[in-house]
Amino acid sequence: MMITSRLEEAQGRCPANDDEGSEGELMGLLEANMRAMYEASPWGWDGPAKREEVSRAHRIVATRDGVLAGFALFRFEPDDEEDPERAVLYVRELQISPRFRRTGVGTELMRRLHRLAKGLDAVMLTVFKANTSALRFYTALGYDIDQDDPTNYDDRSACYYILSAKPRLGLPSSSSSSSLKKKRKRRDDHPPRVIYR
Repeated sequence: MMITSRLEEAQGRCPANDDEGSEGELMGLLEANMRAMYEASPWGWDGPAKREEVSRAHRIVATRDGVLAGFALFRFEPDDEEDPERAVLYVRELQISPRFRRTGVGTELMRRLHRLAKGLDAVMLTVFKANTSALRFYTALGYDIDQDDPTNYDDRSACYYILSAKPRLGLPSSSSSSSLKKKRKRRDDHPPRVIYR
């Protein structure tokens, strides 16, 4: 598996076709994975806004044998625009291609994000309440309801949770991550490689 990252200014644009997965490929995976959940939520699906987010956010992309395995979009920002208390790395999207789920790709992307967040107060993300598999995944990695989550303000009607964890270099390994290591040894796969640009 190859993992590449592109850290750019928030205003910068990523090339449309590069070795890190084109914006079209990333957008296609995001839409395939999430469109139905967004449409079922009060937010609805806003393709142009999501395309803009894919274009502008920092990214880490994982590929295996030249095929997009998954990606993370993220930003460095304060936890609250009006009353900031913490500097955070906010995971805007973590999307894994269905054929690469439970192979350690998501865990490895989250490890990379935690390394980037070293020195910050938290790694935060938003997850739909209906996305039970994602909730299990983040809980296994040590994420919990954040202090800014709407449920802490007696708002049980929100369709999402805000989760957070302290940045740490040693994320807990999930069972899928350890099974990936066993598969790698059996198949003689190469370990992930990181390219920073």
